[in-house]
Amino acid sequence: MHMKNLQLATVLLAGALVLTGCNNQSKSNTAATSQTTSDHSVSRQSSSSQVIKQSSEAKQSMSSKESAPTALWDSHKDTQLKTFIDQWAPTMDQTYTEYDGQTPLKTSTGTVYPTDLAQATVAGATGVLGWSENGLGSYTYNVVAIYNYDGTHPPLPNHITYLFAFHNGQPIVLVDQSRDGAPILTETKNAQVQANFTQIASSTSN
Repeated sequence: MHMKNLQLATVLLAGALVLTGCNNQSKSNTAATSQTTSDHSVSRQSSSSQVIKQSSEAKQSMSSKESAPTALWDSHKDTQLKTFIDQWAPTMDQTYTEYDGQTPLKTSTGTVYPTDLAQATVAGATGVLGWSENGLGSYTYNVVAIYNYDGTHPPLPNHITYLFAFHNGQPIVLVDQSRDGAPILTETKNAQVQANFTQIASSTSN
């Protein structure tokens, strides 16, 4: 009888141990599942935040590109203008020197470009001209090219200086033939020069 009671106690103890193990395994599985779910949630939130950030950066980049003004003048157009001047000048028995954007261009009457643009007068106003490589700027006339011809026939000295510029975004050619004092610029009456500059300015660069 004592032996049976001992065997019964042993069976009950074993059963209790098995149940305890199952409960612990169940808790472990539940904790693992909870952790996995949490990890997936964090991963989704991180991925979502990254997408939103990338989308915001893309919009800012597009907005910046859209707001940037388009250049009105570039090296390709500058080359086209030089080609025209080189072909046109001989028909006028003239030879023009171009301001290269670095070395000052001095006329035979002593005017120095682009320095003297600040003193030049257009329609009675000074301080309205300035050098601009792309045609954009804060000046009334943004000058993109300057060509000068020093005369060889009396009365000397004399010169013809063409200034190619943009006025309110529109191409305009100004000319100076003053022989003393600050340059006095007027719109050219040479229709061929104005027409070619307008055509080049409105062309699309490759």
